[in-house]
Amino acid sequence: MTVPPPPPPPPASAPPACRPRPAGRPGMTPAAGAALVATRTREARLTGRLDLSDCDLISLPVSLFMILSEVDEGAPAPKPVTSVDLSGNRIRDIGPRIRDFDMLQSLDLRNNRLRQVPLEQIEVRLPLPDGDSPFQALRHIDLRGNPLLQAEPSQEDIARLRATVSDLEARGVVLLVDLPGQ
Repeated sequence: MTVPPPPPPPPASAPPACRPRPAGRPGMTPAAGAALVATRTREARLTGRLDLSDCDLISLPVSLFMILSEVDEGAPAPKPVTSVDLSGNRIRDIGPRIRDFDMLQSLDLRNNRLRQVPLEQIEVRLPLPDGDSPFQALRHIDLRGNPLLQAEPSQEDIARLRATVSDLEARGVVLLVDLPGQ
């Protein structure tokens, strides 16, 4: 009895999202990291989902905004980015450029080095208390696995973080964080 051969790999013309992507690795060379970010950013132009997880980033690269705004003659218009996955990096601050994603609905910042909820950067994305929003409202933020609280947080720090979670939930935003006692 013979074993059938494995199925052929997807053709080179398959959409980039269909091809397996290499995972980033801590300590990857800057050139390899830049190439990985460029490849994944070009994929986002087709899918509307920017996946820069595990790219060993310490901040949002300026180059990604240049790639997203490139005009390719004859190519379809890029889809607006609605989902950004920055999980598994070394980001301490997401910076103000996150506001450039004016259709953002989901932001994944799991397992980074954030020390506070980045409300200043995402504030313009949050739905207003009456439910209206000048933008497509951000509805999901994942901050689990970040050192948002000190090793031994004060009761005031815990209460402030719980109040932030409650305020965002009242606006219809799901904020996932690690809270003591949960």
